Amino acid sequence: MEFVAALGVYLQLMIPWLSMYAVVIITNVVCWSRAFEILILSTFSPIAFADVTGINNFGQGSGSRFIKNVLALSISGAIIVFIMSLSSSISLSVLRNALSGDFAGFTSGLKDLLVIAFAQVGLVLKAQSMAKTLCGVG
Repeated sequence: MEFVAALGVYLQLMIPWLSMYAVVIITNVVCWSRAFEILILSTFSPIAFADVTGINNFGQGSGSRFIKNVLALSISGAIIVFIMSLSSSISLSVLRNALSGDFAGFTSGLKDLLVIAFAQVGLVLKAQSMAKTLCGVG
């Protein structure tokens, strides 16, 4: 009988565990894709500056737009770090409160943790557009 009760608890915890696993995978994919994007842009950066004929025309060509895009990409990395730090501290607070109560409070805390995790993923996915808005690129 105890085995059935334990199996029920494991099954209840399986959905939050799978959801959190998906959140970690999505966040890692976004972070690695930003890193690869920075490497690709730095590799092909001479192409962006090929039409610069003089220092006086620099602010109007593709070189300045390229610098703004690289700056926005770097700022998006900083925004992602800030989002991860903020959601981690909030999640720890929610988890601490959930562990101090009974099982019903724990499952309620797990729901809150899932909401925080999916909000984190949404903000991480939106980090590049926020950075582009900050830099005036797009």
